[in-house]
Amino acid sequence: MSTSTADAIPPDVAGLLGRATARLQRAGCPTPRLDTELLLADCLGVGREWLLAHPGRQPDAESRERFEDMICRRCTREPVAYIRGRREFWSLEIAVDRRVLVPRPESETIIEAALALLDRHRHFFFADVGTGSGCLAAALAVEFPRCHGLACDSSAAALEVAAANLRRLELSGRVECARGDLLDPLPAGRCGLIVCNPPYIPTAELERLGREVRIHEPRPALDGGADGLAVIRRLVGAAPRRLAPGGWLLCEVGPGQAGPVAGLCREAGFSETELFADLGDTPRVVAARMSCKRL
Repeated sequence: MSTSTADAIPPDVAGLLGRATARLQRAGCPTPRLDTELLLADCLGVGREWLLAHPGRQPDAESRERFEDMICRRCTREPVAYIRGRREFWSLEIAVDRRVLVPRPESETIIEAALALLDRHRHFFFADVGTGSGCLAAALAVEFPRCHGLACDSSAAALEVAAANLRRLELSGRVECARGDLLDPLPAGRCGLIVCNPPYIPTAELERLGREVRIHEPRPALDGGADGLAVIRRLVGAAPRRLAPGGWLLCEVGPGQAGPVAGLCREAGFSETELFADLGDTPRVVAARMSCKRL
């Protein structure tokens, strides 16, 4: 077979995966094969296992063109979640784009902490502060079916994403969206639970982040000020006025921040604190409880 004849044969699944994986490796992507499989599976409307079972199948021209566009975007280190338009969080499919952070597995520690501290069958009001994609609010609404809540953010663009996710997951009847700075939209003395994944990366460290995060994800959702605690200080200081007696504040933190943040909570008048570690055994969530008596 001549070279020109061979080149005219459309590439099969194995060929597309091999070539695209090599391109992503050269671009410095940390998981090139996984990324390639996820993107090609999306183009073909199949699962990754189908690709492995049908390496000789030849995708049509439209699918190949769409796949080429996705690989080009990934070569710029655009996050796979943005290219696909979704990311799984707590077994929920969450739509994401550049208006919001990509949900991380570490943030699921907040949901684990809530389940450890609160009765699933209780009725209480919760708030997800700085909701972004709405992933935390959605997961809480699923796990606490008797509860109602508020998903708030200072970014109108982020709230559009959160509201769309809550509607698609049929949770908007129990979780409202509100725009405002930090805890401003929250009612005074009513919240049984406040959760927050705040910006906590020190400003000087932002330039050392991977290109996926540094270039493509929204900087205001990452930048925690000089020591990473600028937003957290405001959150901890304002939360007691919004929490009901006995209510909990659950705040995600970065490595090395759990102890200082727990100290801030005690200074703010919280009666007890607990730490919850993520799957990497890093203390990831500071849980602080208000006294059962009103201060």
